[in-house]
Amino acid sequence: MWKNGSRIFLITVLLMVAAFPAGAYYSIGDKGNDVMLIQQQLTRRGYRVRTNGIYTEDTAKAVAKFQADRHIQISGKVGDWTFYQITGKRMKMINEDKISYQRFSSDDMGSRLVSIANKYVGVPYVWGGEYTERL
Repeated sequence: MWKNGSRIFLITVLLMVAAFPAGAYYSIGDKGNDVMLIQQQLTRRGYRVRTNGIYTEDTAKAVAKFQADRHIQISGKVGDWTFYQITGKRMKMINEDKISYQRFSSDDMGSRLVSIANKYVGVPYVWGGEYTERL
């Protein structure tokens, strides 16, 4: 019993780590609404930065200056704590501006799902058991 429970716990932890990536940050080359918000807040606080939604060298310099002024580890990148200090908001787990929704069309996803499901038609399900041959 303990062995199965610990296996389930380990799998759960691994899935959580994979689902919630640590160390997400904004750096040079990133674009989007959050970058625009960072730039606007830095400008509002008196840092010289162009507000265009693109994380450029001048944004990195302004962030580094902000970090130095706040005694935050200076990297020129905006991680969770720096994002909170600049904006007063929590950083999103997933940067929606970087997601490409065109990668999978609904037709493609549907046909892939059906082809996967067809592989298992007629295969009996055994709770906690091993894969069995097709009948």
